[in-house]
Order: sequence, then structure tokens, then C-alpha cells
Amino acid sequence: MLGFFVVSTGFTQEPLQSSTIELSMMDECIDDMFNNCIKEMEEQVQKIYFPRELKNENFKMAWDLSEDCAKQRLQRMQRKYSGLTINHTRAICVYTEEEPNMYVPLNAALRRGAAKYNTTDFQYHALYFWLTTALQILKSSNTAYRKTWDVYNGQVNQTIRFGYFASSSLKPDLSGFGNTTCFHIKTQLGAYIEDHSAVKGEDEVLIPSYEKFKIIKIVPDSYGELNCTKSLCWRV
Repeated sequence: MLGFFVVSTGFTQEPLQSSTIELSMMDECIDDMFNNCIKEMEEQVQKIYFPRELKNENFKMAWDLSEDCAKQRLQRMQRKYSGLTINHTRAICVYTEEEPNMYVPLNAALRRGAAKYNTTDFQYHALYFWLTTALQILKSSNTAYRKTWDVYNGQVNQTIRFGYFASSSLKPDLSGFGNTTCFHIKTQLGAYIEDHSAVKGEDEVLIPSYEKFKIIKIVPDSYGELNCTKSLCWRV
């Protein structure tokens, strides 16, 4: 099913820098959904990727710091989501924790990492696998809002993907995330992670790199409760 959004020019965990971004299918991004191979990939992650990637100092620090965060959240949520494991909740805690920052290098590696995905040049197989499969367990249909400092260009009826883990929120009025381009998004594959996140109060919905959206409207100013310079309405 294709999601949708409205783009209003103007939520993201991106640096406060303005740039112009052309919306596209992000053909060079890593978009593995692990269809029909989750068990096999779990074994590879445990035996090969995770031990190797723990040699990354920042990832090891983030993983070690995530233990308390993850245990507290897992105890509350495991009855509701039987497939959820401690590694899933640790991955969400690692991703959402401000320090050490892991979401920026992970997303940078995802955007254009397809050619490196099956090599040691991609250093986040474990984090990507556990975060992706966590979102697949937690996914639900949500209307979410994403605010950015950047200028996004796209066309009505265009099908696009973010190509990385895109943060959005159930709240249209969050401040501090930008108001240059805003997205009013209907997501089918994103997951509400507030109950698992290291950061509280943002009502975050995290959208995976592979979810496709169709732009159904572009508004040159604010859209509904989105107070932005430019708004996009995306439908997927």
C-alpha cells in the first residue's frame, strides 16, 4: 500500500543547516526489509556483524549505555508485542539517544550505501537489522508530521522514499525541528516509538528507509496546524 503526504514548506533530527533536497526514490539507499530471511539474518548478525561492529568505539559506548533504557521499556511492552526482544529495544534506545550520537552516521550510511551494503564498508548491519525489524513489529498506520530546516523539491503524484530512518511526530506543533519544509504524512510502515525511545515527549513515529510515499499536495505556506514556509502532503 502506498502512503501519502502533504508537503508544507517546513521534524527531524538533522543538523540546523539549510540545504535543497530533491525528493526521489533514493535508488542508492539501503532498503533491505529482510523478507523471508529474518531468522538467517539474525544468526549472521549475532555471529558475524555484531561482534565486528562492537569494535566501533561510539557504537560500543551507545550499546553499553542502552541496557538500562532497554530493559525498562521491554518489561512494559513485551506482553503487547510478543516478538520484541531486548536487542530491538536496545537498538531504539541507541538510535534515539543524543549522546553518543548514532542516528546521524547511520542515516548518512543508509542514504547512498546500497553498493557497500554487502561489504565491511557498511558498519551498521546489526543496528540497521534490529532497528528495522523492531519497526516491523511495532508498525501501525499513523498520521504524522515532519518538520525540517531544509528546502525539499518534489512534484504532485510523484512517488518517493526518504531513504533513511526519518523521524516524524504525532504532534504537528513541535518546535525546534525547523519550519522550512513540513510534511503531513500518512504512514503504514512507520512505528510509534515514544514508549521505547530514550527521549520522551516528542511522540515520535519513525519511518523506515524503504517506505514509499506519493505526494498528493504541495502547499506554498502553512497547512492545517503545521506552521511552515512550505508544506507537502504525502500519501503512501
